[in-house]
Amino acid sequence: MQRKLFASLSLIFLFLFSVPCTFSRIGSDSSHMEVVATLSFENEPLSVAVNEAMGRLYIADETGFFVVDSDTDEIVDHVPLDFEVNFIAVNSVTNQIFVLGVGDGIILDAVTYSTVRENITGYLSDPSYFAFNPTTNHVYIGGSTWWLGEADHVLILDGSNFSRVAIIEIPGSREAKYVQHVSVAVNPQTNLLYATWSGDVNIYVIDCETNKILRTARSLGGRVMVNPATGYLYQGARVLDDVSFKELMVLSKPVFAVNYRDNLVISRECARGSLSGVEYLSILDGASHEMLVCIPEAIEEVDQVAVNTVTGEIYVVDKEEKKVFVMEEHSGPYNHVVINEFELNPPGDDKVMDEWVKLYNPTSSDVDIGGWSLLTNRIYWIIPQGTVIESGGYYVCRSPWEEISDESSRLLNENESITLCPSLYDHIDITPVRSDLADDDRTWQRSPDGCDNWLFQKSTKPVSPEPTEPESTEPEQTEQEPTTPTEPEPTTPEPTTPEPTEPTTETPLITTEVAIIAGLAVACIIGIVAFWALKRK
Repeated sequence: MQRKLFASLSLIFLFLFSVPCTFSRIGSDSSHMEVVATLSFENEPLSVAVNEAMGRLYIADETGFFVVDSDTDEIVDHVPLDFEVNFIAVNSVTNQIFVLGVGDGIILDAVTYSTVRENITGYLSDPSYFAFNPTTNHVYIGGSTWWLGEADHVLILDGSNFSRVAIIEIPGSREAKYVQHVSVAVNPQTNLLYATWSGDVNIYVIDCETNKILRTARSLGGRVMVNPATGYLYQGARVLDDVSFKELMVLSKPVFAVNYRDNLVISRECARGSLSGVEYLSILDGASHEMLVCIPEAIEEVDQVAVNTVTGEIYVVDKEEKKVFVMEEHSGPYNHVVINEFELNPPGDDKVMDEWVKLYNPTSSDVDIGGWSLLTNRIYWIIPQGTVIESGGYYVCRSPWEEISDESSRLLNENESITLCPSLYDHIDITPVRSDLADDDRTWQRSPDGCDNWLFQKSTKPVSPEPTEPESTEPEQTEQEPTTPTEPEPTTPEPTTPEPTEPTTETPLITTEVAIIAGLAVACIIGIVAFWALKRK
C-alpha cells in the first residue's frame, strides 16, 4: 500500500462534558476575568485537561505531560512517555488520564500515573478528537489512518473496562487520497454523537445506543461542537440548528469551548478596527451569542481552552509563545486603565460631532496615557503626549472637529466596538459590540465603574458650556473694543476658559483610510528613489 501524505493536526478538543463550568453568570454583576498566572514551557503545549477530583491540570507536549497544582498554579510533576504525545483528556468518573499520540494511546491512573491500558487506539494512526458521554460511559475517539484503502473511523470504548464497543467507519474514507481527520462531539441530553470528516462536508448523526449512523446532513465542513443546553451545533464560527442543520448565524471567530451548565460559549474574537490584528478571548451568551465578557490580555494566539469548574479558572494555550495562561474570575474593577463609557449617537445631527469615549483609571497610581490610541471599525484616535490620568480619575476623548460631513470619521451607531491600545501592536481593553439608535443622551457605560457590567443609561459626562462660550463672547468683545478700550481688561478670564478643556477633550483623529493612503504614498516614493539610484549605477 502507498502511504498517505501526513499532515500534523493541532489538537484543541476540550473534555467538556466531564468538566462543565460553574461560573456565576458572567457579565451580570461586577465580575471579570484576569490572567493570574502564566506557565512557560520549552516545547509547544499541545493539549490541556482538568482533573477536578485531584485538583490538577495536565499540560501535554511531545515528550509527555506536566502536572500543575490548581491551587498554586505551579508545576509539581512531569510524566515522560515513549511516544509522541499530541492530546490529553481526563475521565473524571474513573479518575484516569487518556494520553493519545500518533499511532499510540495509553490510559494512566491519575494518582500513581501507572499504566492501566496501552494501545487503546489500535491501528487508528492519528487520533484526532476525543469525546465522553456520561449517559453511556462511552469514550469516542475520532481517528484517521495513513494508508490508502483503509477507512477513517470513530472508535468507541467502554469507559469502565476500556474494551472496544464498536468502530464506525466513515463512508467514502477508503477512497481518500490524502490523510483526513475525524472530529466528534456528543450531546448527552439527546444521546446523539456528531462526527465530521475533513474529506467531505457532511455531519454524521450517530445514535449512542445502537452506535449506528442515523442520518447524514450537508454542511460546510470543519470540526463540530455541540451545546446541549440549546442544541446548537458549532462548526468554526458557524452556529447551526441541531435538527435542520440550517445556519442560524456566523460569529466573528471560531468557538473553542461550550459550558452547557451555565449556557456560555467561549470564542476567540478579533478587535474591531485594530491595525495590529489583535485577537482576544470572549465569553458569549449561549442563547443569544451576545458578548458578556471580553478578556483583553496579551494572548497572541488562542489554540485551546479548558475550564476548571471548582476554581472557576480558564486555561488558554498559546502554542507559538509556548505558554499556558491561567485566568480567574474576579469581582470589582480591573487593575488597569479601561474604557468606562462611550457615546455612539449623541442627540441631534450626527454631523455636529459630540461623540466621545471616557477612560477610567481604577489603579492606585497615576498612569501616563500619552500616545495611546483608540481604534474602532473606522477611526483612529490618538491621545496627546503628556496626558496623565490620576488614580481614580477619568479622561474624555472626543473628536476635535465641530462638524464632519464624512461618515468614515464617525463612530458607528450600530455594532461598534472600541479598542484601547498603549501602542499600535498592543491592546489593554476592548469593549463589547454595542449599538445606539436612540439619538439621546444615553450612553453605554460600566456599572459600577471599571467592572464588566455594561448598561445603556443616562450619560455621566457633565454638559459643559465651555465650547459655546467663545462663540457668544467674541462678537460682543469686538463690538466694544472700538468704543470702550478699557472694558476688555476685566474680561481676561474669557480667553483662559477653553484652555483647560483642550488637553482633555481634543484628541487628534486620523481615519484608517488616510493612514493607509499615506503609507502607500511613502512606499511608492521610496521605491521610485531606489529605482532611480540603481539605474544611475
